[in-house]
Amino acid sequence: MEGLKHASIWWRDIWCLGGEGYGNWFGSNISSVLGDGKDFGFWKEKWLGRKTEEEEAAVGDLKLLLEQVQPCRDNKDRRRWIPNTIGLFSVKSAYAAMQDRSTLPELESNTLWALKRLWRNNVRSKVIIFGWRMLLHKLPTKEDLFHKGIIINNLERKCILCNRENEDLEHVFFHCHVAK
Repeated sequence: MEGLKHASIWWRDIWCLGGEGYGNWFGSNISSVLGDGKDFGFWKEKWLGRKTEEEEAAVGDLKLLLEQVQPCRDNKDRRRWIPNTIGLFSVKSAYAAMQDRSTLPELESNTLWALKRLWRNNVRSKVIIFGWRMLLHKLPTKEDLFHKGIIINNLERKCILCNRENEDLEHVFFHCHVAK
């Protein structure tokens, strides 16, 4: 995340997809391509794909890796999307990479059906993204923020509309008498 401090909030969210609990699928599918060396910090970048498993062979592995790094002063540094053979990111290649993962949580059939239909609507992309995040329980409700340690006071967990129940997706969208 060090290299992302000046990136947009959307790019930082995308970069964190599949976090540590899900094998960090997005970050593990990005590598760095060395150009003139002006944009990347040598010690903070992942240069050639996935990390090696055995720390004992680190010196030998480092030598092998460094033999493959070819600086090119005529090109700028850039990111390379590993799942796509030409190295460019596309939604299709990201979708295929996600589908290939065996650690994806199973979605119930109704949620999967709703997600497939959601993307085929003729509405603004921000509405689709909101619906997608809602169906996957990824909206930042107060209850989620409390479990992530962002909200630490129990009183701050209450619904902003009714101030009676803790604010989670079920409450806000289905049970809150003020929202109804």
